Amino acid sequence: MSKMIYTFVVINVLLLFLMFCLGIVVKKYNIKVNYTRKVVHFSWFFLPIFIFDLVLMNDFSDRLIISILSMFFILVLLLPFCRSRINFCQTCFNSIDRPEDRPKTLFWLTSQTIAGYIVLIIFYIIFDLFAVPLSLLYMTILAVTIGDGLAEPIGVRFGKRKYVVKAFYDDRLYYRTLEGSAIVFITSLIICLFFSSFFSALSFVLLILIFPLTITIIEAKSPHTWDTPFLFFGGNLSILLTHMIEYDIIN
Repeated sequence: MSKMIYTFVVINVLLLFLMFCLGIVVKKYNIKVNYTRKVVHFSWFFLPIFIFDLVLMNDFSDRLIISILSMFFILVLLLPFCRSRINFCQTCFNSIDRPEDRPKTLFWLTSQTIAGYIVLIIFYIIFDLFAVPLSLLYMTILAVTIGDGLAEPIGVRFGKRKYVVKAFYDDRLYYRTLEGSAIVFITSLIICLFFSSFFSALSFVLLILIFPLTITIIEAKSPHTWDTPFLFFGGNLSILLTHMIEYDIIN
């Protein structure tokens, strides 16, 4: 228990310090929040993994618990009640508060996070039930973190071919780009290669036919700021179906 508490504290101190620094950069140097938000996006995933490996915390359940608690601890600090009283919290919030998302920035972020973790926990149970290696949950997490994380800054910087998407529980329209979607597909395909050792030749062929395309289509069609739960669902479902198809064919 003491190890989990220590890990929780270290992760949150580092994440909040990073967000605070990025918030200062946004206000002082007028850097686009589209970029700093994605840095936070990456850090929320990769920094905890680095700390987990550093302290030799290998149990997936412990990692998931700490990740969930850390995320909600930070979200509480970003609530208006805290931001109005503590300048540090407001500065941290500046690192993720895109002008086009106001005033629903925190609503979308919080509701998406809750839904995403619910989907992840459900598939954790299902994977365990069907003897699917729990490590494969990282496939979809990586696709969301890296692929979806790169799609926006790539689209903002290089995107020329735009298409319209709706926001979650809102009438506003937003734009994504085919260039960003292409990054999602390529990233998902590369991620499949890194996890190829978990699959036979047959199931791996099925995986690369299903997983990247599923992730790309869902990312393109999901509501603005609310794609994570849909990506978690579609990506993990494609992994589960690949496992079940191979099992049925072999047996």
